[in-house]
Amino acid sequence: MKLPKRLTSEPVLEAIFEIRFRARTPVASILPGVLFTKLKAERVEQLPAANLPELSRQADPIFRVLAVQKVHWDTFFILIGDESLAIGCKLPYPGWTKFGAAIGDVLTAVADTNLIEAVSRYSIKYINLLETDNSADALSKLNLEIKVGDGSQENINFQLRVELAHNKFISVVHAIASANAQLADTSISKSGTIIDIDTIFNCESEIPFGEFLAQSSDLAKEIHEANKTLFFQCLKSKTIESLGAEYE
Repeated sequence: MKLPKRLTSEPVLEAIFEIRFRARTPVASILPGVLFTKLKAERVEQLPAANLPELSRQADPIFRVLAVQKVHWDTFFILIGDESLAIGCKLPYPGWTKFGAAIGDVLTAVADTNLIEAVSRYSIKYINLLETDNSADALSKLNLEIKVGDGSQENINFQLRVELAHNKFISVVHAIASANAQLADTSISKSGTIIDIDTIFNCESEIPFGEFLAQSSDLAKEIHEANKTLFFQCLKSKTIESLGAEYE
């Protein structure tokens, strides 16, 4: 399948690249200040998980990867937990070239601290919204058929969650026929069909952070391509063209 280089009608609501890791010490109280200074960020925001006592966060593996601080940096943001780091885009989505470069800048800044020992997982998540009038319109735009009992359902409100293994990745796909979404940091809301794809690589053995950093540009590009390919496979050809697909 030939993928578009870009879309003139951008459907992206959220784009986030995340790593999970083993650190020498919990980093949520250290990295925000480091990144604020190194990247010349605008501000640091404390998130609700910061109200949990540190001992409680350390006792639960789920809490250890919760974002505790948010660094606002140019057209991006950085989410920091005790054992997680995520880089996301503010809207409008700037495109992969700028997003990929930002990921590299953040990882390089983090490497200088020597706090992270090894990466255990990395992932990329895109949430896209297609403008649709109803569930029948949603099905007409998606490369999806829902069949319950003896026949297909063309006018059914649906929420689907599917886990797909492809190449070395696992992708968790959520499709919601009708949803309302408020754009982050704005009062603007949009309605339509949500396609949420979280593409994950769980490392069989931890990757030393220096080794991960050396490969990070290629690894990020590879997982982005896997996510992008799956997104376009979820759409009918006419839907892709309606988004203003441009090819090279």
